[in-house]
Amino acid sequence: MVPKEANEVINSKKRKSLQPTERMHTLLQKDVLQYKIDNSVSVYLMAVLECISSDIFKIAAEYVCNISHCEIVKEDLEVVLNAERVLEMFDMLDQSSEQKRRFHLIFDVVDIKSWAPDLIDEINSTLVQINNRSIINAYLILKRNVDKIDVNTVLDFWKVNNERRRLYNLTMDACRFLTMIHKNNLFAIFSKSFKKHTDGSLKCPLRAHHNYTLQNWYLDEEDFPNFAPEGSFVTMTEYIIHKKKVLRVVTRGRIVY
Repeated sequence: MVPKEANEVINSKKRKSLQPTERMHTLLQKDVLQYKIDNSVSVYLMAVLECISSDIFKIAAEYVCNISHCEIVKEDLEVVLNAERVLEMFDMLDQSSEQKRRFHLIFDVVDIKSWAPDLIDEINSTLVQINNRSIINAYLILKRNVDKIDVNTVLDFWKVNNERRRLYNLTMDACRFLTMIHKNNLFAIFSKSFKKHTDGSLKCPLRAHHNYTLQNWYLDEEDFPNFAPEGSFVTMTEYIIHKKKVLRVVTRGRIVY
């Protein structure tokens, strides 16, 4: 749809491109392509960029509205773009078939490390394998209330040929994530899964002395599309409170057929 929309931008007499076309034209000729190009090429490319940017902002605006936030910030764009990258790998647009998924999502390692004995009273997790399904149980008890949590999270994926791809590397407000309604398929999968396997109390502010329990949690393959690439993955998620790293969760797993 982008070529059609780009032509509409070019042909529109009611509006001008929002991008500095002349500057881009000079940049393309002298620094990028290093040979002469027609000015219409630069105009067309700038129109394409404008259409893509518009789509990104539309998705980000939906995300921001869902979390009752008053403005779009850089973090919102990073969340949207990183999520779309994962969806592309899993071919999330192909949801038409009712065929049973043939792949399995296996977790081999769940490692939790804490650096905040003054905040965390108890924390523990177990991982068991039952019928090609990885089931995780965990609990957390805090010593004091927590009203804001920042999260740094990374997901790396290795195909069977050992080609590595970083699917996302982002920082986000965990409290906002827990309260929003997710139109993005990837976020909706995780949100639905966590809500199903917790007692519904996982929201900010986190309360002192409450037992936050994740019970028999797993990723249901039926929530994913028919195809997922075979390979291995590693996630690392760090939780930060008042600019201090308090918790790190590392998982290692595989997608197998």
